[in-house]
Amino acid sequence: MKYYFFDSSAIVKLYVPEVGSDKVKEFFKDVSTMNLLSILSWAEVPSAFFRKTREIPSTITFKEAENCLIKFLSDFYNKFYRIDLYDWHFTEVIRLIKNYSLKSADAIILSQAISLIKQGADLTIITSDKNIFEIALQEEIRIINPEDEK
Repeated sequence: MKYYFFDSSAIVKLYVPEVGSDKVKEFFKDVSTMNLLSILSWAEVPSAFFRKTREIPSTITFKEAENCLIKFLSDFYNKFYRIDLYDWHFTEVIRLIKNYSLKSADAIILSQAISLIKQGADLTIITSDKNIFEIALQEEIRIINPEDEK
């Protein structure tokens, strides 16, 4: 089975129209795959929605952010497979932080992906985060940026 592991920068595109939204939606049409989200997305995605209301110019209204949040929380339990965080992820988190000076949340996402790959998962990370993208390439993890034209 093929697994797509979405980070927050990519999953927001499912709810807010922006560059890459169409490509993200395409991943969900393939019923032969499992779509994964980190437990961190439960906090990161709502944060992204409401940050967008404060951008200048704002890309969505506060009410639209609330509607996105309601839909996301429903999907979080019904559409995605949640990847929880365990103590043993932190050995990999620390290695990634030491080697790449990553933010902790980025290191957690990558450590969860690496853990699944080590367990034999046919996994691809979907992200628009340039830092995660570059480090995943260095770690030889399959990765797709939905904002890329390819």
